[in-house]
Amino acid sequence: MEYSPCGALYVWLTAQDTVRMGLGEAPVWTDGSARGALRQILHSAREKTDFRATGGLTLEVLGTGNGYLLIFTAAPADAGKPPRTEGPAAYWLPDSDSLLQLAGGLPGLTGLPYASLYRAERGFFLLIYGRAPVLQQLLCETAVAAGTGDTVAAHIEEYGRACCIGDALTRLQKCYSF
Repeated sequence: MEYSPCGALYVWLTAQDTVRMGLGEAPVWTDGSARGALRQILHSAREKTDFRATGGLTLEVLGTGNGYLLIFTAAPADAGKPPRTEGPAAYWLPDSDSLLQLAGGLPGLTGLPYASLYRAERGFFLLIYGRAPVLQQLLCETAVAAGTGDTVAAHIEEYGRACCIGDALTRLQKCYSF
């Protein structure tokens, strides 16, 4: 169990842990027994770390070779679907250095649009929903335009590994300004 400065709680569970918790080897994370186990995990996290969740939580479950990585984050106050005024714009960042360069330019910016970050076979894709005039110069310096529209977004969502959905820029901004 680890609490990150970005506000996320990381919990590693082995297959033996899930069996011991009564979830079996391939748990269904949305059923009642899993919810009870998740409550136990959160209670334990409050005792062992600084993780304090008020309001909603987002849970991401990633399968690992011998278990699961659970990532708990506090849901943003305006959680929900992003406003869809136009199709999303996709940007490709070739490596983590480009991603950090983008994050370095975010502190101090306001009015950030909804954005999702995906890991690809080579690099990262950032999907930005709506207009992003405050980001145009920064994106020109750190990323390559990869297309626009729902078809491009659907392809990235299907073949990429989701890192952050909906509030990627806000999370990058918080992590970098820590």
